[in-house]
Amino acid sequence: HLIEGAEVVGAITPGEGAKQEYDDMFGMDVSYFEGSAVFTQKLKMLGGAYRIEGTVSYQSCGTEMMTSRL
Repeated sequence: HLIEGAEVVGAITPGEGAKQEYDDMFGMDVSYFEGSAVFTQKLKMLGGAYRIEGTVSYQSCGTEMMTSRL
């Protein structure tokens, strides 16, 4: 990712709607969203021009298949 003219403040936070349940396959509680999800990253703008570029990586799992986009 690239950030010019701004700095990251804190961590990325998930929006409302996350569900959590125990998953036997992973042997732990997992959080997930259905349909869509919103994540927020706060930035402090340093004044003047800015440029922000990034990528989104995700993983989608079902009962028979797992897909990922890295």
